Amino acid sequence: MTFISNNSINYLQFSIPDVAKISEITKDVFWIRMPLQFKLDHINLWLLRDKINNQPGWTLIDTGLFNQNNKIIWKLIIEKYFFGLKLQRVICTHMHPDHIGLANWFCKGLDDNRWNAELWMSHSEFFNGKTYSLEGKLSSHHENNSRGLFTLNFFYSHGCNIKTNKIKIDERSNYYSSMVPDFPISFHKISDKQQIKIGKSKWKIITGAGHSPEHVSLYNNKENLLISGDMVLPSITSHIGVFPDEPNGNPLEEFLTSLNKFKLLPKNTFVLPSHGQPFEGIMARIKQLENHHQKRMQEILSNCKNKKTAYELIPKIFSKKLDNHQFFFALCKIIAHLNYGWHMKKLRRFEQQGIIKFETVI
Repeated sequence: MTFISNNSINYLQFSIPDVAKISEITKDVFWIRMPLQFKLDHINLWLLRDKINNQPGWTLIDTGLFNQNNKIIWKLIIEKYFFGLKLQRVICTHMHPDHIGLANWFCKGLDDNRWNAELWMSHSEFFNGKTYSLEGKLSSHHENNSRGLFTLNFFYSHGCNIKTNKIKIDERSNYYSSMVPDFPISFHKISDKQQIKIGKSKWKIITGAGHSPEHVSLYNNKENLLISGDMVLPSITSHIGVFPDEPNGNPLEEFLTSLNKFKLLPKNTFVLPSHGQPFEGIMARIKQLENHHQKRMQEILSNCKNKKTAYELIPKIFSKKLDNHQFFFALCKIIAHLNYGWHMKKLRRFEQQGIIKFETVI
C-alpha cells in the first residue's frame, strides 16, 4: 500500500471508483462513489460482504441521493458486482439526504421487490429523518405553510432581510422532504459501543453529535478500519449548524466533544470517509478540525466588538459569493459559532424587536 502525504494526512492510494464501478479496500469491503449535484460533487458508500442466518449477501453503508440517475447507476452496480446475492441490510450513518435518500428504495428491494432488507441506524437519526420527510410533505399540502413561516421567522430573527432572501429561505423550508420523499417505516436500532457482526468481522459503533443528532461511525479493530461517515473528513470540515428546530442549541460543543471518542482509536487507523479519499492520520486531522473551529471563533469574536447579527457576519467570514445552498449552510454555521460563544460566555446575546445580536465580552 502506498501513500501521498499532505500535512500529516496520508492518503491511501486506492483507485477512486468510476461511476458504476467499485474499488476493493479489503476482500470484504468495497468502495462505491456516487455523484452529488452540489459543489461537493460526490459521496463515498461502502459495500460489505455479509452472512445472515447462514445466507451470504451484502450490507450497504449509506445510499446516495434519491434520484433516477442514481437508481440507474445502482442497478448497473448490482448487476455486475452483487453476483446474484441479496442486499440483507442497509446501515445509514445519519439522516442527511445524501446518506439516506435511497434507503426506502433499497429496503423494499428496488422496483421489483427482489429482496427485503432491514434498515439499521440510531434512534435519533431515524426519527429525525422520518419527521422531516413527513413534515415537509404535510406542509406542502396546506396554503398556510407552517414550516415555511417557521423557517422565515428563524432567519428573520438572525438579521435576514425577508424580502431580499425569501426565495432562498423558501427553497430550504421543505428541502429535506423533496430530497427524501420516501422513508422506511421501520428500523433496527443501533447504539454507541454496540458490536455488530458483518460477515466475518465485528464492527464497533461510535456515535457522535453536532453534525447530526446521533451520527454512527463503525470501527473494525481487526482490520483497523474506521467508516467515519461525516464525523471525520480529510479535507473539508463537517457542516455544524443551528437550525430552526433548536434555535438555542450548541451543536459545535457537541461536535468537539464527540471528536474525543475518535482520539481513543489507534493513530494508524485507516479512515474511510463519506467525502474525499481514504486516509491515515486521524489524530492530525482531528487537531486540524479543532484548530479550524478555534480560528473561526476568533474571527467571530473579533467581528463582534460591536453588536452584530449572524447575517451581518456572512460577508465578514465568507468572502466568496454564495449560491442559495451555500448561503443557508453558511448562515447556520455562523449561528452555531455564535451560540457556542454565547454558551461559553464569550459573547453576550441581545434580542430587540425580534432581532438577535451578539457582542464580544471584553
